[in-house]
Amino acid sequence: MASNPEYKIKVLSSSDFDEKILSAWEDLECRAIEPNGYLSPHFVIPAIKFIVDKANLLGIAVEKTNRGGFPQLSGIGLFHTSGASKHFPLPHLTAFSSKHSLLSGLLVDQESAETIVRNIFEQVCNFNNKWHGLVFHDQINDGELSAKTSSAAQDLGLKWKYFREWNRPILCLKTIKDKTGHILGKSMKKSIHRSMRRLEELGPVDWRIRCKETLTDSALDRFMFLENLGWKGEGHTSILSNNADKSFFLEMIKNFGKSGRAFVTELTLNERPISSTVNFVSGGAGFAFKIGWDPLYAKYSPGILNEASWLESNDPTICGLNFIDSGSSDDTSYLSSLWNQKRAMCSGVYAITAQGKLALPFVGFAAKIKNYIRSRKKQQKAHL
Repeated sequence: MASNPEYKIKVLSSSDFDEKILSAWEDLECRAIEPNGYLSPHFVIPAIKFIVDKANLLGIAVEKTNRGGFPQLSGIGLFHTSGASKHFPLPHLTAFSSKHSLLSGLLVDQESAETIVRNIFEQVCNFNNKWHGLVFHDQINDGELSAKTSSAAQDLGLKWKYFREWNRPILCLKTIKDKTGHILGKSMKKSIHRSMRRLEELGPVDWRIRCKETLTDSALDRFMFLENLGWKGEGHTSILSNNADKSFFLEMIKNFGKSGRAFVTELTLNERPISSTVNFVSGGAGFAFKIGWDPLYAKYSPGILNEASWLESNDPTICGLNFIDSGSSDDTSYLSSLWNQKRAMCSGVYAITAQGKLALPFVGFAAKIKNYIRSRKKQQKAHL
């Protein structure tokens, strides 16, 4: 338990996520110091239902007593329990992630954020040395939450070791007045307009956004069809390649869609979609989740034309956001050519126990080897 009586800690399993907790969780999502759609109950619950091992899931909830004397959910950390793995050689916890998650971390109220994080970390430390480390993949490495997390961990004597660091393209709409004038440089504009003219030689080209009542089953079916056409379908990593992935995807998007927080963008040629993106919103942020396009039109860059049309649309859906997270796993994403702003990202581990801290040099050595191999593969790919 936390030392401050104002805070109460609850350790949860997947069976504890009843309607009361889900309602409080959704409310917390709107107040979070760092928006994270991948930690929304709309995303997590379908993932638990269809694609992650619920038996190995552990939640730590922090409730803070408000002025009226009623407890309010103010923080939640979701973790997978794990034995020794390639990421850490001792039993450890890993911040919630799934095969479709593009961002991990903690969901924390902006009020008293550092104290809430400290409460979560204290509970992790209070499991009687059962867990020796706390692993985070795809975590934000800048901003308020990152600073408060580092401060709380340092106060508790936790030691951090990076697996890797990179920059993720983002689009900070809050700081852009004339969006199309600042997002796309002159050379990029010319390239996009040239590709669009070439595509229009084949027939009428149109772009549309589907949200709320226009976000139909047919729109989602068209997206899944396009995503399955390319290398993802060939590699059996597309949504349609696995029934569990399809069930997760449809339930997740419909959950966000009920509150108008999911949308699909479509680029069509002769009234037939040739590119489709799926996105959702959490707090004041948008999250670019997945994209599909028809390989027959690859030379026209339909994915980039779709994204560029979205940026130039002045649609209320995009105008109401502070920023959009690209979700890319490295800084070579195709969106880097469109979005020149970056967000610092990292993956790593907090060592909790004395044994865990002794293992950190080995973790760092393994990370250097993995990063070297990753760098070599990127160089080889660039020369192809």
